[in-house]
Order: sequence, then C-alpha cells, then structure tokens
Amino acid sequence: MRILVRYALILVFAIVVVGNAFATEAVVKRRATLRSDPSTRHPPIATLSAQEDVELIEPSPTANYYHVRTSDEEEGWIYSRNLEILTTSPEATVPPPVPQTTPREPTANIGVVSSIPA
Repeated sequence: MRILVRYALILVFAIVVVGNAFATEAVVKRRATLRSDPSTRHPPIATLSAQEDVELIEPSPTANYYHVRTSDEEEGWIYSRNLEILTTSPEATVPPPVPQTTPREPTANIGVVSSIPA
C-alpha cells in the first residue's frame, strides 16, 4: 500500500511539473469573451478587457480557440484572434560581452599592398 501511495505522489508531482513547463503567457489584444468550450454554442462565462494577462494551458489552439487561465484562476477558451502569444525563452538572455579593442593609428599609405610584412 505504501508503494502505491508513493507512486501516486510521484505521478502527481510529475504532472504538475510538466504542466508548468508548457505554460505560456499571452495578452488579450481587445475585449474578449471567455467561454466554457472552444465554440460559440454556449454563452460566455466572462469578459476580459484589453491588455489583460492570461496563461495558455495548451500551446496549440483547438478550433481557433486557446485554452487559458486568467489571473483570477478561472479557466476557459478565448478566440485566437483576440490573443497575442508572448514568447519567452527558458533562460534569461544576457547579451554577449563586447570585446575591448584598442584603436589603431591610421597609416599614411593607403592602397594595395604588394607584399605581406613579416
């Protein structure tokens, strides 16, 4: 029995970790309706205003609707044209260091060289 409980806890932990790894952020572009399913068959469950942040539960759309979670932890579906998907990198991007170079003195002879100096 203990082994079964232990495996169940490991499975739940793995699902939570993997689920959070696929979470992506999005922003509502214009006023949008949050729906209970990816269709217009049922009335909206909420109305979201422009610039509101949502979390994508699934990275790919279903019938042109994204499955999302609002900041109030409410889950539903938003039509894809009403969302702007924000791409985030898994690691923070740091610009490469700029190499320090010393300025060269201009040479008096500018032109084609007939030999390479040693």
